[in-house]
Amino acid sequence: MNKLMKKIVTVALALTMVMSTVLSVSATGLQQDDPETGTLTKILEVPKGVPTPDKTFNFVFTKSGIVNGSGVLDSADAVKATMPGLSNVSTTFGTSDTSTTETVAGYWDVTKTITDIVPTSTTWPHAGEYVYMVSELQDSPADPALRYSLASYQMTVYVENTAPSDPNGNLIVKNIGFKQFINDAGTTADIPAKADPIFRNRYKELVKLDISKMVTGQYADATLGFVFTPTFERALDKDEVISIGTIIGADGTPTSRIVTVTFAANGTTGVADPTTFTLAHGETIKFEGVNSSDTEKFGKGTLPIGTTWTVMETGSAGYTASAIVNNNSATEEGPFPTSPGTAGANLTVNTDGTNALIAGLSINKAAFTNEYRTVSPTGILLNNLPFILLIVVALGGFVGYIASKRRKATN
Repeated sequence: MNKLMKKIVTVALALTMVMSTVLSVSATGLQQDDPETGTLTKILEVPKGVPTPDKTFNFVFTKSGIVNGSGVLDSADAVKATMPGLSNVSTTFGTSDTSTTETVAGYWDVTKTITDIVPTSTTWPHAGEYVYMVSELQDSPADPALRYSLASYQMTVYVENTAPSDPNGNLIVKNIGFKQFINDAGTTADIPAKADPIFRNRYKELVKLDISKMVTGQYADATLGFVFTPTFERALDKDEVISIGTIIGADGTPTSRIVTVTFAANGTTGVADPTTFTLAHGETIKFEGVNSSDTEKFGKGTLPIGTTWTVMETGSAGYTASAIVNNNSATEEGPFPTSPGTAGANLTVNTDGTNALIAGLSINKAAFTNEYRTVSPTGILLNNLPFILLIVVALGGFVGYIASKRRKATN
């Protein structure tokens, strides 16, 4: 009997040790019963006809505190120190990601969903309401072709006891709630709780444009400046964009002459300052930031993709203007206009005489050539020819008069 009692006591002690071990492990936050893990949605607005860029977006979780028994968020450092840290999550876009969903005119919505933003392996110290802030990390330096989301969401993780009668039992993430405080534009937005956070970015690739000038003819003036008047419009966008056109000299060196084009926020017209520029033989104006050290703004070009543009060359006496235009593709290169213009006439480049050109990811350029009139070196200025003829006629008459007098005197 004593032996039997000893065995029972031994087994009881062993079970007690096992149970205490289980309780100890449970208190560290074992997850059970299919816990909630949360999702996050990323939307990248891509201009129609433009491949989705290879881009990775990262999101960070910052501890805010734990809701106390009075229902108030306790954000004391000592309290936040007890909260588990949540690792950053990310999602990657690429050229294979496409969409046909259009919520903003001229842009496709390419969407990715990140799941399990709160891993099941997370260890929670106790039941409660754990509060974090979720935001998107910006690149450093920022990508000039991207408008980042400045949104910020409050995320509350509701950790419950699986057995309410046993606070030392297992824990489970029963629910994850979100409330938006800052919208994508970076302004306050106290938006009611929603299923999951959505961060919306816009890919607004910047493209390049070249306008060049050449003159031909034996008597063409290589120093003569030809006047150009550009016009720009762009697809609707929320951000102000400043484009810089730098004039490159005939020797390939950037000059100090620039044209600044400001695209106002929520507007379409690009206002150039100055409104006109001049190009002499061999010069080119390049809208690609070649004279700027601000790589964050000008590193990839300086015109918003989809910008429509035209440029008019003011005619110059004795010169006949023509142009070759690349409208977003090398394959569309050809004489423009189809027939030579009239000497001294203005020349405006566009697609068909009315529609503007569209700046895209391929080649955007207009190469103007002005041919000077043919000159026959006779030694006589044509502008003075009428006066010379009058003198010749007068001299002829005078000679005839003298000859007539002499004939009369002889007779």
